[in-house]
Amino acid sequence: MTKWWLQGTLVWGLLLVFSVKADEEPWPEPLTWTAVQAWFEKLPNDLIGLPVLDEAVTVWQAERLGIASEQAKQRGRVSLNTRFAQSLSTPVVGNVSLVAEKPVEWSSMWVREQQQALLQAADCRLIQKRQDYYLQLLEHYMAVLLADLEQSWAVEVMAMHYVRLSRERDNQQEGRSNRTLVLQREVAYETAKIDNRQRQGQQQLTRLSLARLLNRVDYPPDQLLALKMPLQTIPELELLTSNAAQFNPELYMVRQRAKAAELAYRIGHGFWSEGSVLRTELTQTGEDETTWSLKWSVPLWQPERTVKQQQLVLQQKQQRLTLQLQQQKLREELVSLRLSLDHLHQRYKLSQSRLLYLEAVLDDNRARYELEMSSQLGDSLINLSKAQWQSRKTLYELLLTQEKLRILVGEGLCGE
Repeated sequence: MTKWWLQGTLVWGLLLVFSVKADEEPWPEPLTWTAVQAWFEKLPNDLIGLPVLDEAVTVWQAERLGIASEQAKQRGRVSLNTRFAQSLSTPVVGNVSLVAEKPVEWSSMWVREQQQALLQAADCRLIQKRQDYYLQLLEHYMAVLLADLEQSWAVEVMAMHYVRLSRERDNQQEGRSNRTLVLQREVAYETAKIDNRQRQGQQQLTRLSLARLLNRVDYPPDQLLALKMPLQTIPELELLTSNAAQFNPELYMVRQRAKAAELAYRIGHGFWSEGSVLRTELTQTGEDETTWSLKWSVPLWQPERTVKQQQLVLQQKQQRLTLQLQQQKLREELVSLRLSLDHLHQRYKLSQSRLLYLEAVLDDNRARYELEMSSQLGDSLINLSKAQWQSRKTLYELLLTQEKLRILVGEGLCGE
């Protein structure tokens, strides 16, 4: 049975690897965030075959195998102790009887519950890694779009300095300028050229990073369409806290581990549970038909019985403390993200107002230029392009924070 299982697992793993390699082909141009989301949703739940998450998947598989191995040992111990506990209710030598006053409060069901809690915690950890990966995809997609905007802005700056340099050279030939002013324009133009090359390099790096996350290292995307994600209203803190307390992946994982520690504590105590008393009665009838009896009670619950029991108690307390700390940390993160959202909303509104103002300034300078009046048309174009980049950057920060808050709440990810 084990041989066939191993062979089937090997074949299935090879099929997954080859299926992932078959997907390594260029994306349709232009690439959209909707296409990236659709690709992400089709990923297998265990994320096998995705190189960027190999470490997380390996940890998850090892954790599940370790849980299964440990619980197999636990089931053996449960079976042995259950048979021993059942033998207590049967008479032994002569008229000596042993009776457990309090029923034994544990069974193999606790082992199954503990295993289920640990497996759910491991699965939820992988779900959390999956959502972190989603945020990385979104952040790198935004980085490519911002790099493109920044490079466009750098091109306009370089073009403006080139026009000014050409004019200064013409003025020098006509005797209306000197060499110092020409050299000053040349320095400004060369600086703009260097800045433009740096922006071009940033474009390539962001595309390579996105291609690595998309598992297509050899096919970095060329063109990307702008994001179209709706802005949402900021929920009330009480609603966020209530939903996060139930669905947050990390909190749910810690809660399941605390539950498993509680069950391990019960299983470790076994039939030596608190309040259990073994009442023993020895009855003897003499030759003169007189009967005498001896009764005594033995408490079965002894917290200091073994070092193992003490370790279980410490683990139980540690998991409870971890759960409390995680609840406090979660609330702090919710408050922080909510405040960031509010601040980013205000910044985005301000950037939109600034765009309207700079567009009006550009229209005014364009009209003055057409009338051959003194104007600052080049500066107006550059200022508007820079403001557009800053506004888009603020918008993307807002959308990313919005997604972080949604994932932190975790509705629909983990939980009952």
